Amino acid sequence: SDIFAGFQTGRDKIFLVEIVEDNGKLVKVRNIAFDTEHIIEKEILKKTLRGVGIRRWSIDWENSYAVYPYEDNDNTTMLIPKDKLKKKFPKALEYFENFKDELMEDSTSEAVDNSNFYRFRRARSISQFENRKILAQVLASRNTFVLDDENYYFVGGGNAGGFGITIDKKYND
Repeated sequence: SDIFAGFQTGRDKIFLVEIVEDNGKLVKVRNIAFDTEHIIEKEILKKTLRGVGIRRWSIDWENSYAVYPYEDNDNTTMLIPKDKLKKKFPKALEYFENFKDELMEDSTSEAVDNSNFYRFRRARSISQFENRKILAQVLASRNTFVLDDENYYFVGGGNAGGFGITIDKKYND
C-alpha cells in the first residue's frame, strides 16, 4: 500500500473543465472559470474529483475533468514534450496556448518556459490514479473513506483535495 496526495495544478481555473458535448475522440469542453468553450482530445482528459466529491462511502463526481498533459514512461509520470503534444494532442496544445500568458506566470522557483508552460505545479503518478484505491478528503469533520474502482484522478492540497491509499494487488480479487 501507498498513501499519496492528489495533483496540484497551481492553476485549476485553466486545467479543470467540463465536457459539454462528446463527439468521440474530440469533445467540446467548457472552461468553468472563464466560461469559454473549446474542442479538445478526449484522451488527454481525466475524470477528476475535488475534495467535496469524496464522500463517506460514495463518490459525488460532477462532470469535472483535468486536462492532464502527462504520460507514463516506464512507470514514471512525465510531462508530454511539446513536440509530441503538438502531434498527438494538437487541440490540447491549442487550448494551453489560449492561456499561455497566465500559465507562464509562476510564483515558484520552478522554471517555466516556452517548452513546459502547460505543466502542473505538482503532477502525480498516473499508475497511482489508475488503480483501485481508497480515497479520503483532506479536511473533513468525520471519515470520508470511499473505494474508487473507476480510476478517478483528484486534486490535492489546501482544503479542496484528497488523499489516495493504493490497495495491495493481493486484495484486488
